[in-house]
Amino acid sequence: MRDRRFREGASPRGLGPLLLPLLLLLLGRNRADEEVLMNTKLETSDLRWTAHPVDGQEWEELSGFDDEARSVRTVQICTPSSPASYWLRTRWIPRRAATKLLVEIRFTVVECSSMNQRHCKETFNLFYYAANGDEATPTHPAWMENPYTKVATIAADHLLRKDGEKRSNLKLLELEVRRGAGLYLAFQSQGACMALLSVRVFYRKCPPVRRAFASFPETVPHSLVEQAQGVCVENAVTPPGEDAQPPTMLCGENGRWVEQPTSSCACRPGYEADAAAMRCRACPSGHFKTASGGGGCSPCPANSNTRIPGSAYCPCHQGFDRADSDHPGAACTRPPSAPRLPVSQLNDTTVTLEEDGASRWSAEDGST
Repeated sequence: MRDRRFREGASPRGLGPLLLPLLLLLLGRNRADEEVLMNTKLETSDLRWTAHPVDGQEWEELSGFDDEARSVRTVQICTPSSPASYWLRTRWIPRRAATKLLVEIRFTVVECSSMNQRHCKETFNLFYYAANGDEATPTHPAWMENPYTKVATIAADHLLRKDGEKRSNLKLLELEVRRGAGLYLAFQSQGACMALLSVRVFYRKCPPVRRAFASFPETVPHSLVEQAQGVCVENAVTPPGEDAQPPTMLCGENGRWVEQPTSSCACRPGYEADAAAMRCRACPSGHFKTASGGGGCSPCPANSNTRIPGSAYCPCHQGFDRADSDHPGAACTRPPSAPRLPVSQLNDTTVTLEEDGASRWSAEDGST
């Protein structure tokens, strides 16, 4: 919405006081949540990462400042004259319920042409190693691809040049981990002059949501889409029969709910939908709703009333009643009064009662 342009002279106030909250609600309902597993920006002490070779001091940890001038822990290396591999491994990172992880790396790389070193490189490699616990040592696993799994060779979009603009790079990489309860990340430099400014590991998940009178829990996607099973919200039910399936909805791998849910949930008798169709509210006093569904509450019919919210019918006033065949929403009536001054006529098969000549009641063939 923020990229939309209004016509000249138009005002966003034309959207009206009711439309803007609705737009914000719709946007918020389809947001993605992130669960952060590691973020070096939040570290206030040493990272305690493991470097290889152990006796080398090529990887150096120090305090620096991020783009917002906040103090952060960074690591750097500069070996443009050596083709040797220098590794740096993070601590063990539990992956929790996720199998698809995202690694966000902010870094800088010095341009090789400014150093005139033939072994200089402007790239570095990212690996991971899956493990059930914090089992790594300075010698295990072996510092090589297989047992480590290579994620990518990362190149800088912006290189640091002498007297040039100081610009960092930001890369987002996805990796899938289905083995082990967690993992280690490992960075491999072979002649680069670079600095890791921050590393963040996280995964996306669909947040809890209510739609179509159904409630869906927080869902972590493990594939392109993940089917989530929901339940009807309070005071909503599914109709009986074969069509009464639990509500379902799809969670996309980007942590956003996909399209609308499949749901047969509807407000039960005595309850109607609110304006957003996300919950069921009780019919107020003096109103009723006889069946489940999307209909609204109706005022009590003639000669009936209810003072209890959430009523499925309105009891008749004293002295009024409904016939057994009447619909629960039918008006209540008085029973007929006794005949006054009846006059009877009898023939072979029929008895006729008349009241002042105005009304007649007959019985044939001996019926009463």
